[in-house]
Amino acid sequence: MFPLGKFRATRQASPYLRLNGMNEIYQQVPRFLIISAPAGYGKSALAQDVVHFWESKEVSNVWLSLDARDADVGRFLSLLATGLSKLLNPDIDVSLATNPYYNADISLLTDSCVRLLNQIEATSGVFSVVLDDFHEVQSDVLNHAFNMLLAYWPKNVTLIITCRTTCTLKLSKHSLPEECQRIGLEQLKFNVQEIKKLLADRGQRKISSQWLEQVMAVTEGWPVAVQLASYQLKQGVEIALDDAQYQTDIANFFWEQIFSDLPEEQQSLLITCSFMDRFDASLLVAITENEETPVILEELVASNLFLLPVKGQSHWYRVHATLRTLLHGRFLYLNVKQQQEFVLRAIRWCAKKDYLDEALHLSQQYELWNMVAGILRDKGEAYISVGGFEFLHYWFEKLSEDAIDSDPVLILYHVWSMPEYRQIHTGNEWLDRAEHIIGPILEVEDKASKTYIDSQKIQSQILALRGYVARISGCYDDAVSYSEAAVELAVKVHPAILSRLYMTLGQDYYLHGDLVASELAIQNAIQLGKQYKQSHNVLIALGYLIATLVLAGRFRAALQEYDNCKKWFEEIGFIDLPQAGLLSDLPNDLYREMGDFALAEKGMEAMGAFCKATPVGLPHLVSHIRGFRLAVALNEPSQAKITLIEAEHFKRLLGVSWSFGWAPVDAMRAQYEVRWGTLEKADAWFMAREDKLFGTDDFAYECEQFLYAEWLVAKKQPDRARKMLDRIACHAMSKYRVLHLIKAKIAQALLVEKADPVQAELLLMEAIKCAGDELILGPFLEAGKGIVPMLVRVKPRMYQDFDALKLLERLHRAATALWPAANVMLESHRLKSLSSRQLTILNLLVEGAQDKVIARELDISPGTVKTHIRAIYRKLECNNRTLAVSIALEEGIQFITSEISEAS
Repeated sequence: MFPLGKFRATRQASPYLRLNGMNEIYQQVPRFLIISAPAGYGKSALAQDVVHFWESKEVSNVWLSLDARDADVGRFLSLLATGLSKLLNPDIDVSLATNPYYNADISLLTDSCVRLLNQIEATSGVFSVVLDDFHEVQSDVLNHAFNMLLAYWPKNVTLIITCRTTCTLKLSKHSLPEECQRIGLEQLKFNVQEIKKLLADRGQRKISSQWLEQVMAVTEGWPVAVQLASYQLKQGVEIALDDAQYQTDIANFFWEQIFSDLPEEQQSLLITCSFMDRFDASLLVAITENEETPVILEELVASNLFLLPVKGQSHWYRVHATLRTLLHGRFLYLNVKQQQEFVLRAIRWCAKKDYLDEALHLSQQYELWNMVAGILRDKGEAYISVGGFEFLHYWFEKLSEDAIDSDPVLILYHVWSMPEYRQIHTGNEWLDRAEHIIGPILEVEDKASKTYIDSQKIQSQILALRGYVARISGCYDDAVSYSEAAVELAVKVHPAILSRLYMTLGQDYYLHGDLVASELAIQNAIQLGKQYKQSHNVLIALGYLIATLVLAGRFRAALQEYDNCKKWFEEIGFIDLPQAGLLSDLPNDLYREMGDFALAEKGMEAMGAFCKATPVGLPHLVSHIRGFRLAVALNEPSQAKITLIEAEHFKRLLGVSWSFGWAPVDAMRAQYEVRWGTLEKADAWFMAREDKLFGTDDFAYECEQFLYAEWLVAKKQPDRARKMLDRIACHAMSKYRVLHLIKAKIAQALLVEKADPVQAELLLMEAIKCAGDELILGPFLEAGKGIVPMLVRVKPRMYQDFDALKLLERLHRAATALWPAANVMLESHRLKSLSSRQLTILNLLVEGAQDKVIARELDISPGTVKTHIRAIYRKLECNNRTLAVSIALEEGIQFITSEISEAS
């Protein structure tokens, strides 16, 4: 992106000459301030001065610079939403705000803005929002969308609009007369006294009244013309013009009195750079092919009239807007060949320097669509490797189908960039066109030729994309077949894209339920991604690797993989990029399943901050899905309701229809109604899918089957629920899905507890054994306080299982923290009452040591050993060695002593 973003800070010091008629807005800024006037009347300068003045009174502001590209209603509302978010969170990064936006549904984007406005209104602060150059975007459609927002505009936010044309927003409908102030052309004009003040500030105190009259007659107080006149006066000459048509006179004055006096090389450079929004010395050198250009540029900058520095980028400049109009008119008089050559040089330079947004915008402005296609072809792979799908999609939407379907590489990038939740159904049609182009080459071309090899590279990506389309469509068998074929071909001809292909293959295996194959493929993707420094592939692959290992019950391995990749991201500098915020979201489900809810909440907060600073996309939906699952685990209905509403909003906004291993948002709504809402509202959703959920072993429906079992229990159908859970448990066991097996066993235990307590205890013991040494606490804690008495009953029966006792001790601490008022009795209070020496002696007794051996081991006398043993009998409430050993084993002596040694 170019250095100048859509959002900018106000100047620290304002050189604006405050006009006498503007005192009122400095005393009390109105709710709506509309500044309308032609070019050169100082609209933006006045707005900046007002904002700067009220900034000193602790009024926060956001300044949004608009241009023709923002006329798309979706883009405009998305930019406005980002600006409103910045008012709430001044520290968020808006660098992504220059990225193109999807053409989302206007009403849904309006909903997002309304929520932000309501949040701002609930705060105690005072704010201002500036929409600069609103004429660039004003249209009936955009005004209609914006008028809907104005009905919700808070009283603590001042809206300032600058516009060259009449602002047609229906402000009077949403405000009292005194709340809306319009400043027009007449109010912005300079009078004689203000011109005197302007010249006095510039050190020109001695001027004739005749000259002032002439200036007023010609300029009619037009600020930019006054500035030009004062510049001429600064050279010691009082201008004398008598033409009443002041706009023509100013143009004549500029060309004849100022421009004609400039050296020829300065004239040429001014005309040349007028077609660029902004430029620096190196760009002008590339355009003019003149090594002396930087010197000429410095001379023009020193004049302090024609060129202005871009905010925050001192070596970047722009031509003053009014003068640029005049200069660009002269540029258009150049012969067509020279015009096009200058523009092409600028486009090539921007593309080479990776200022692609500017290069593509120039190409679009001059209708050089072949250049747009060429840039996308050259840079498409780089953008895909870092996840820049939104950028590519925006520009592919601008290209005609004819420009795309003649080039198979462009077709590939087009399909990769399609929003899978709205457009992917057309993907296969585009891929058919690409195969039609390369098919004859693969049949007749020499297999050793570059053309044949390039066609095979394209073919490998076509196969991968067909798998991608199949996966989005829910055809997981087809997805696996296509992805396997793509990897097999790419290994031979295109190793640079293997990371992405292995990543998609791993996703397909995961959604197909094959965890072993998924882990192997994703590990290959991560290894190759690191080798080729494809950070986006590594990031996405890491998310699926964590999900795969969690489902397999290998939590320690998942944490280790996350830590290893995080170190790699830090080494390559990815951790400092805006998109690195996605990294904090990857382990949140892992933390929740581990029962570490505090870490999961911290990760959710970090992800929420990231989402506020980025355009609407899939991460927003995923974040709220994970937030809902965390709220369910913590049994927090209010938080679950908030995250569910947000998830439903983003589902509608994005049009997502698939789940990627999660229960879909509709199922989340059904679960909420089963737990905390109205059961009847969930009936329709479950009853419509009952046969499918009860009869399938497809992994894609497994999460929904757990919810279905929960609904069956609520509907008083325990037998059918037990059959459903038995089916899940059997399938999870056969496919090594340990986490789902644990959850199924826990659900079965809770279901049969009242009818058959012994069977419930056996099922719970099986779940604890499945957890092994991985310390999987989440499924037990999510079951609620009702599971605690069962855990108390099974503990004595597992005294010989060290891992089980360790898990139970951890569960005790976590349960005590979650439910302080609950009667949690998992710890061994009798063993805890023993001293460290007594625990050591008891542990030796468990190992079968006699008194003399214990004395020798601890370097104490046999009599002291006997004294300690009697104290142990008294605290354990027993009278012989056999009973003491039995109690010690039942209550977890091995874990207690291990914990003491770790602490020491």
